[in-house]
Amino acid sequence: MKRKPADLTLRETLRWEPQTGFQRIDQHIRRLLRSADALGFRAPANAVQALEKAVGGDKPLCVRLVMNYKGELGHRNHRVRAPATGYGLAGSYRPERHTRFH
Repeated sequence: MKRKPADLTLRETLRWEPQTGFQRIDQHIRRLLRSADALGFRAPANAVQALEKAVGGDKPLCVRLVMNYKGELGHRNHRVRAPATGYGLAGSYRPERHTRFH
């Protein structure tokens, strides 16, 4: 197998609501794991639990999950400024923080 470039990452963007948690998290994690497998990345350990620990507050968040080829996870949270209507949150969130977790 070829060596993976250190800067190659997989990304998945999820919406988190204070009352209901992550929207369609099972689908997002399945897609991330399928992509990781197809590219020969290691599967992340406890991705859902790590995401749950990374969020909080009383405002909806757009959470961008980033995974490298070693299966290491990081995230960036954005506060959703306008009510979302279906898909297409582009332009409706503001950068808040960036954190790396394992």
